[in-house]
Amino acid sequence: MRSQILFEILALSLLLGFSGEIRCLGQSALWQSYLKKGTQLMEQANYSDAEKMLSAAVQELDLNTDSKNNIPFVFAHFQLASCLQKENKLTESEAEYLKTFILAQANETEVNFLMAYDSLANVQVQLKKYDLAEENYRKCLRKLEDRHSGLDLQRQVLQDLISLYSVEGKTAESSALNDQIANLDVQIKQIQSQPKYFYDQGLRALAVKDFPKSIELFEKAISLAPMPLYTVNLAVAHQNYAVLLDGKDDHEAEHHYKEAIKLFEKENRAQSQLADAIEGLVILYVKDKRYTDADPYVTRLLTLRNQQKNMVGYTRAHKLYTEAMKAQNKPIAIGAIPAGLSSSQAALKSNDEIANYDHSIKVHIHQKWRELESKYTSDQPALQSSRPSVGPSSAPLLNKGFQNTNVWILISADGSLRDYKVQSMNQGDKFEARALEAVRASFPFQPLPKSAGNAHPLSVLFNHTGVY
Repeated sequence: MRSQILFEILALSLLLGFSGEIRCLGQSALWQSYLKKGTQLMEQANYSDAEKMLSAAVQELDLNTDSKNNIPFVFAHFQLASCLQKENKLTESEAEYLKTFILAQANETEVNFLMAYDSLANVQVQLKKYDLAEENYRKCLRKLEDRHSGLDLQRQVLQDLISLYSVEGKTAESSALNDQIANLDVQIKQIQSQPKYFYDQGLRALAVKDFPKSIELFEKAISLAPMPLYTVNLAVAHQNYAVLLDGKDDHEAEHHYKEAIKLFEKENRAQSQLADAIEGLVILYVKDKRYTDADPYVTRLLTLRNQQKNMVGYTRAHKLYTEAMKAQNKPIAIGAIPAGLSSSQAALKSNDEIANYDHSIKVHIHQKWRELESKYTSDQPALQSSRPSVGPSSAPLLNKGFQNTNVWILISADGSLRDYKVQSMNQGDKFEARALEAVRASFPFQPLPKSAGNAHPLSVLFNHTGVY
C-alpha cells in the first residue's frame, strides 16, 4: 500500500508538473526505457532485474550534465532506493534515499518526495538506527502538516512511528499518537464524502494510467458535484483508455471513444480534444473497414478542424475522408483545402517557399525514421554492460497497430533545432521516444527561407502510416 501511494504521488507530479523537463532531456529514449522497465519489474516483484534497470537509468541520466537539475534524476534515485529496500539491501537503500534528498533539496523539489522520509525511516528502523528513524518520521510529519498534504499520508507516518515506539517500549508516546490518528480519522471521513476527494483520487489513477479506476472515481465525483472540470477529465480518461484498447479490443475502444466524444460535447470547452477523440474513432472505423460507420464522424471531423483553423489536422481528416469515400465508391464532395481557412493560413498554404520547406523537412525526418526503424534490434535493454545500450523492437514499427504522436519543433534561421516537445498525451513509452529520436537524428536542417523569418515552428505527426 505504501509503495503504491508513493508511486501514484510521484507519477502524478511527473505527469502534471514536470513533463516539460522530462521531454527536454537528451537521452530520454534510453533513460525512460530503463526507468519504465525497472518500475514494471518492481511491480512484478522481480527486484533483482529491476535494480539493474534502475541503476542503468541513473547512469544514463548522470551522463547528462543537466540531469541533476531535473526531477527525473531525483525520481530515478528514489525508485532505486525503494528497489534496494525491497531486496533488503538496507545500507545501500539508505544511501540512495539520502542522495534523493540531497538532489531534491538542491532542485527545490523536496515537496514531491516528502514521503521518502517515511521510507528512509523505515529502513533505519530495520538497521536499528532508532534515533535517526524517529527524527525522519517527525520531519516527514512536520513537512506534510506545513504543506497541508494528505491526511491519509499523515496517518500512515503516524502508524509507522507508533510501530517504532512499540519496539522501543514507549507506551505513553504511542498512546498520544493513537489519539492523533483518531482525530485524523474523523477528518478523513468528512473529506471522503466530498467530491474533490474522488476527483483527486481520479487524477492519481489517471497519472499511473489506471484508466478504469480513474473513470470510476471521476464518475463518483460528478455524481456528487457535476462540475465541468470533472466531466472534461472523465472524457480524457475515456479517450486515453480507448487509445490503449485500440487494436486489442476494438469494440471496447469504440465504446470509450464515443463516451469521450459525448462528454467533450457536453462541456463544449475542449474542441481540440473533441476533434482528437473523433479522429481516433474514425481511424478505428477505417482500419476495420467500417466505412459507413465512419461517414458521419469524418464529415464532422473535417468541420471541426476547419473551425479550429487547423490545417494539419484538416489534412489528416481529409485523407481519412477520401479513403472512406473511395472504398464506398462515393463521390468526394469536400475539397482538400477548406474554403473557410483564415486569410493567414490561406496565405501560409499559398506560400510555396515555406510549404516546400516544410515538406522537405518532413521528408528528411521520415527518412531518418525509416533508418532508425531498420536498425532496431532488441526490445529488452541490456543488463550486463556498465553503460547498457538499448534498441526498440526488431519487429516493423509501422505494423504495430495505430499509434499517434505529434512533435512540435522550432527551427532557427540557420537550420538548427531551437526547441522541441511532444504535444499529445499518448502511449508515451517507445513509440513516442522513437519519434523524438528521429527528430534529433534529423537536425541540423536546411537554413530557413528568408520569408520564414528568424524562427519557424513546425508540427510533425508520427503515426502507423508514416510522418506527416
